[in-house]
Amino acid sequence: MGGNLEAMRAELKQLDQGLKQQVADRTGALTDANRRLEAEVEQRKLLAEENLVMAEIGKITSSELDIEQIYQRLSEEAQKLIPFHRVSINYADLLAGTVSNHYVAGLDLGEGHPSHAVPIQGSLTEAAISDLSGKLYQPLSIQEVMRDYPGLIPNYQAGLKSFLAVPMIANAAITGVLLFQSANVRAYTCRHLDLAVRLASQIAPSVANARLYAQRKQAEEETAAIAEIGRIFSSSLDIETVWGRFTEKLQTLIPFDWVFVHNIDPDKKVFTRSCRRGPHIPDLQESDTYPLAGSLSGKVFEARQSVLFNVNSRQEAIASLPSTKPLFLAGTRCMLGVPFISAGQVIAVLILASKSPDAYNQREVDLATRVAYQVAGTIASSMHFIRLRETEKALRESEERFRQVVNQAADPFYLTDRHGKIVDVNESACTVLGYSREELLKLGVGDFSVDSTYRSPETIQQNSEARWQALTKGKTVTVERMHRRKDGTTFPVEVRIGLIEFGTQRYRLSMARDITSRRQSEERIESSLKEKEVLLKEVNHRVKNNLQIISSLLNLQSRESLDEPAQKILQDSRDRIKAMALIHEKLYESEDLSRIDFGDYLRSLASGMHESYGLGSRQIDLTIESVSTYMAIDTAIPCGLMVNELVSNAMKHAFPAGQKGHINVSLSSHEDRLILSVRDDGVGLPDNFSARAPQTLGMKLIDALVSQLDGELKITNENGTQFEVTFPIGD
Repeated sequence: MGGNLEAMRAELKQLDQGLKQQVADRTGALTDANRRLEAEVEQRKLLAEENLVMAEIGKITSSELDIEQIYQRLSEEAQKLIPFHRVSINYADLLAGTVSNHYVAGLDLGEGHPSHAVPIQGSLTEAAISDLSGKLYQPLSIQEVMRDYPGLIPNYQAGLKSFLAVPMIANAAITGVLLFQSANVRAYTCRHLDLAVRLASQIAPSVANARLYAQRKQAEEETAAIAEIGRIFSSSLDIETVWGRFTEKLQTLIPFDWVFVHNIDPDKKVFTRSCRRGPHIPDLQESDTYPLAGSLSGKVFEARQSVLFNVNSRQEAIASLPSTKPLFLAGTRCMLGVPFISAGQVIAVLILASKSPDAYNQREVDLATRVAYQVAGTIASSMHFIRLRETEKALRESEERFRQVVNQAADPFYLTDRHGKIVDVNESACTVLGYSREELLKLGVGDFSVDSTYRSPETIQQNSEARWQALTKGKTVTVERMHRRKDGTTFPVEVRIGLIEFGTQRYRLSMARDITSRRQSEERIESSLKEKEVLLKEVNHRVKNNLQIISSLLNLQSRESLDEPAQKILQDSRDRIKAMALIHEKLYESEDLSRIDFGDYLRSLASGMHESYGLGSRQIDLTIESVSTYMAIDTAIPCGLMVNELVSNAMKHAFPAGQKGHINVSLSSHEDRLILSVRDDGVGLPDNFSARAPQTLGMKLIDALVSQLDGELKITNENGTQFEVTFPIGD
């Protein structure tokens, strides 16, 4: 009995434990089922939320065409699925090898212009595009970033630690890359990557359509703005108003802090500012012209295409374009120069300057080039019209000043056409001729201009045509005429004629000065001059006669003297006086009383000396070689005396004991000097002769005459003797 009880207890205990185990097993199974159910519910809940977000995104992309609105609402909805501190949509230009952010929300990395392009190499965007798949990248160190994706270094340094990049593909084309970034370490999972892929695939077609729409809309707006700019230039002639409206409209297309328009002068290699808008620049010089060298306009002019200049440092700005220094100091960091080309010539340059680094990219370059192309012809026409208007204004002012000057002139002025028809006259012309202005405007110059000598109408016409041709070559013509007053009386005038242009017309401007008083003075002077010429001829004649009388007296004296040396001295003096008398005789015979033909004088002097010294009987030849030159009396007298001394010395001393010989007298010129030479083939000079210390009166006289002529004496004692005197040609 006791054994059975124990067996029953053991069986009951075992049964109890089995029941408990069954209960525990069922409870665990129920718990696991419950957990699986909760997980499934949570998963379905998340999926429902994701589907809800995706559906909302679908609505956004299907109902909105404004690309900026799409990006903004997408980022708000995507935040519900994928947490981020920064999200961006990047566009890649594979041909250019660049990538740019066309939309950014969240943490600002200070990139400057949103569409600033950077190299695509070494970026997570490049990896996503290359593999056409999403990329989950969560580095643990900066070294890892530097090794894998150097393009993410600025992002990592800014505090972003987790990155998720997926390509957006529509119609087998990549429309962009969706990039999520978080400051949390290991912020993203494969689930986030799958969500990002779903999100990118859903929005890609809509983003592509929206981009296409935005580009089309932007192109239409740009085209309309450019057309409006064209209308601005054709709607007003006030250049300041035109430039003001132009820059305002241009600002809606391309942002800038300063804008300049530089007119180019290719011949002088300078430019002038016709437009300047923007804040005051303290160090920017104000001038009429600036050199093209060292300026952005100069580079644009040389390249004949747009030039983009990003200013990274002061040194770079000064080294590359020194003229940009004031703009750099004022804050400029990016400049764009665009040429205005008309008729194949760069007529002006548009300069846009911005304080934002890398403010302009290829889009702005292309857009500004379109603007320049659109309005270049209009600007050229406008510039031409402005120059024409300024020229006309200056011409009107010049004409007015000219009219005032001419009307106030004391002498008559006549403005005539090519054929002599009077176009305008001043008051003095009316007063002098006795006609009214209306009467003179109906006349021609020939109606009151009288030739002093008769000439045929054909000759008058030919002379008039010749004067016109001379005037067209820039010459001024002066003629003397007789003018006839309205009452029939005449008076002499000196007419100075010049050519003057008004616009495209050419006219003769004649100033007629009454020279009655001058004619009377000239007649008195001419009469007085004739009296003086007669008197001067008489003086020369009397001087010659007096010298001949002295010569005759000396000749008589020598005959009375028995002293042979005294006779020689008297003979030498008589020859010198005859030489001087011959000069006065030539002056008396000459039409010019101030100078004589010295060649003719030499021949007469030689003839007299040949006879005086009896050279024919002594068989001594005397030849004269002389250029035709005129000498004033102050030069002719010492030259004549010198020839007399040198020839007489040769006759006396060069041919002793009846020796035959030859004497040559020559006068030549070289540059601005005359050369007088007396040469003989006689016995030569004695050994003790010294030109520096002359002993004879003749040589002393020759030395004095050479000094008087400011000349140089050269003596050659070979095969005879030659005296050569070189002296300057007188006035």
